[in-house]
Amino acid sequence: MPRYAEPTTQQAEEAAALLFLAQTQKALHTSEHLWDLRLELEVSYTIHNQRTYRVHATTRTGENVTGDRGHYVHPVSGTPETAAWHIAAYARAAATKRRQAAADSPATAAMEAPRSKSA
Repeated sequence: MPRYAEPTTQQAEEAAALLFLAQTQKALHTSEHLWDLRLELEVSYTIHNQRTYRVHATTRTGENVTGDRGHYVHPVSGTPETAAWHIAAYARAAATKRRQAAADSPATAAMEAPRSKSA
């Protein structure tokens, strides 16, 4: 049977970050119905020693959805649900750009070109 000692401050901070990440992933699944995103969390601290997060999201194909900087989560008002909502907005915008780029590609344009009528 495992036995646990009182966690250090570092362990408590890491646990809080992992819980935030898990809750954000759960909110993406339940509220936003997005299942194909992989999340990573970057933790930093403000000058007032408040923990801040930057959530980075990528698709299964490796496309970065949130950009290089990620989505900033405010230390006071940031919740997993609001982070999930913003990440979903990034993901939907990226999907729209992907669809538009596919529609504008020359191969698609050639397929949609009007066909000549046969007599």
